Amino acid sequence: MNTTAHIKLSQKVDLTWAAKFFQLMANRLIVGHHRYGDRDSDSVHPVSEILSRTAEYQRTGNLELLVDVANFAALEFSRPTHEHAHFESIEKQRRYD
Repeated sequence: MNTTAHIKLSQKVDLTWAAKFFQLMANRLIVGHHRYGDRDSDSVHPVSEILSRTAEYQRTGNLELLVDVANFAALEFSRPTHEHAHFESIEKQRRYD
């Protein structure tokens, strides 16, 4: 890894919010695991949870719900439920006008 490029990038991008956000994500994952244990993939529907919690956030403005959304997105990424799940960069397809 080119650390020089990494240092230059981090100087240009303010990531001070990220440490708190990631810590909140980790805290909620730990508490959830303590409360519910390992849940099989059939009992959790991450995409549905993402959609419902996003709608609830839009209604209430409660930032805690965005932490939940991020955790459910991470869960979906690690154990996809979508039949055709794949990773393909879409950056090249976007146009910024």
